[in-house]
Amino acid sequence: MASRRPRVTLALWGVLLAVGLYVFVWALDREGFPPVNTPFVEVETDYFVDDIERVDADIAQPLLDAYSDVEGIGRIQTFSRPNRLFAFIEFESDYTSDDGVALLLATDQLALPDGVVLEISPENPTKFADIYVLIVTVADPQGPSRQSWRSRRPSLPRACASSTRSPMPHHSAC
Repeated sequence: MASRRPRVTLALWGVLLAVGLYVFVWALDREGFPPVNTPFVEVETDYFVDDIERVDADIAQPLLDAYSDVEGIGRIQTFSRPNRLFAFIEFESDYTSDDGVALLLATDQLALPDGVVLEISPENPTKFADIYVLIVTVADPQGPSRQSWRSRRPSLPRACASSTRSPMPHHSAC
């Protein structure tokens, strides 16, 4: 039909293009990537004593004692260094990281040495510099090959997500 009636074919393509353009520009809501709500909070502080045991006794243990009774906390992990403490707090799934920060800031039973100030920040793996940055790749587990598509065994691709806030370097093998 296309070769016998090119005007009809061209008119149908034009109508299809116009409808597609209308739907894309005005009819569809485009939101981009939605935020990923993770229930994780980071707590950091400096404590210049050059002794891991003192950091554990003076900072980590009081932090664990005070935050273990906070409702909604699922797990607390602390990592002590000679002059620094890092804590990773996981909340139950119905909390966001901003909710977790508010709960931790409301806890007033934390007794720390003078001059020690906790930095409590929400963990948002898709946000960097207050903008959302999420890189999603789809990779063939077998990698590229020179074989033709017909001779290859079909395989399902796997999805990999990485964030620019990740402390580990990005590896291309997912």
